[in-house]
Amino acid sequence: MSDHLLWRYHDHVSAGHPGWKETYRSIGNRFFWTGMRESVRQYVARCHVCACVKPLNRKQDDPMRPRQPRQPWEVVSIDLMGPYPRSQRGKTCLLVATDCYSRWVEAYPLGQATAKTITDTLEREFFSRFGYARVLLSDNGTQFVSKTMEKALEKWGTEGWTTPIYHPRANPVERRNQDLKKGLRTALVDKPHSHWDSCIPNILFSIRNRRNRLTGSTPSERAFGREAKAPGDWLLDIISTGKNPKQIEMTGQKNIVTVKTPDNNNNSGVITENSDVFDRKTKISGGGEQPSQKFGLSSDKKDIGHKLSRENHRRRFKEGDWVYYRAHPLSSADKKFHAGFAPKWLGPVQLAKRLGEGVFVTKGKCQLKLHVTAMKYDASEGNPNKFSILQHVQQPKTGRGAPFHSALSPALGRNRKSHAAAGPQVDAASGGTAGGRI
Repeated sequence: MSDHLLWRYHDHVSAGHPGWKETYRSIGNRFFWTGMRESVRQYVARCHVCACVKPLNRKQDDPMRPRQPRQPWEVVSIDLMGPYPRSQRGKTCLLVATDCYSRWVEAYPLGQATAKTITDTLEREFFSRFGYARVLLSDNGTQFVSKTMEKALEKWGTEGWTTPIYHPRANPVERRNQDLKKGLRTALVDKPHSHWDSCIPNILFSIRNRRNRLTGSTPSERAFGREAKAPGDWLLDIISTGKNPKQIEMTGQKNIVTVKTPDNNNNSGVITENSDVFDRKTKISGGGEQPSQKFGLSSDKKDIGHKLSRENHRRRFKEGDWVYYRAHPLSSADKKFHAGFAPKWLGPVQLAKRLGEGVFVTKGKCQLKLHVTAMKYDASEGNPNKFSILQHVQQPKTGRGAPFHSALSPALGRNRKSHAAAGPQVDAASGGTAGGRI
């Protein structure tokens, strides 16, 4: 009898498979038996339909225990990005390879994402420069688990590791993919999206010379023992020491470059840059991972980005604030526009009036109704040299039929007439645009 009641108030079409508490309440209003509560709990917990269709409300423990490589180029992680708009050179996707020891990144634009193209590119471009890896780590994409890839791994003498299905966190290259995507969004603000492949070299140079928070050094330092020279670095060495670069390297002399820059009060400031080739080599000479504390890094992520993020969550928006709002672009194959290359936020716009709890309307001819969950505080509010990114973004129309750039008007409303006549004036001292928000 109890089994029939459990089925009637849980599995029946009129019941709709509720949770155990609702099932218990429905039965308890009509019937009772000893141990009814536990019977309902166990019955609902073993329900196959509920197990298949209902979401998991609690997060499973996900301990991250990565295998630590012992030397550069031992474990290489690969992945595919795309498809992207076809470039002028016929490229539609990006093969990304990362050395898990040094975090060195390589990215190769491809015309087609086939296993044959991937294996040929790795052999011709990657392994010929850095040597063949002991392990090649990838996800379970069809190109990476194909017969062609298996034969290539056997030929190279390389082990093939794959991550669990639909678990991208297990693949270290995914973090580098995020850096590449952010770099592409930044580089393509004022360019057609079909030029994405021409931006890859500069983005890679930037990523390879950024200090990693966990290792405490840049990928260039861990891979080659020194940081790659940026444009003008050799000239700074010559100016600061009066010697040619070979003499500086042989003596291990520190290069101290002093640059005097006037501040807003016309007072001279001093910026010094210290670099020592041998000191940098010493920092990374030891094997394995370096503790972040050795390099003055904090494990609680006390950087400016997180401070601004916490400030944005604590801040209560009010009328008159300048904010950025979340963008929702749609890709367009005809116009070669990729939503992943578009800015994630648009603005800044000024909040004009509060309509309700957490809802504002912006100033300007094209007013926007925004909720606080789709806004973030403009940290550069009051900076006269700032400029709006919106005027450079080339966007297609949105799904609602309105031009995607129609929201530019509120941000540009104050200075549209003056700047249309004179054009933006570049401030030589700051490198920004003068005259207010444009």
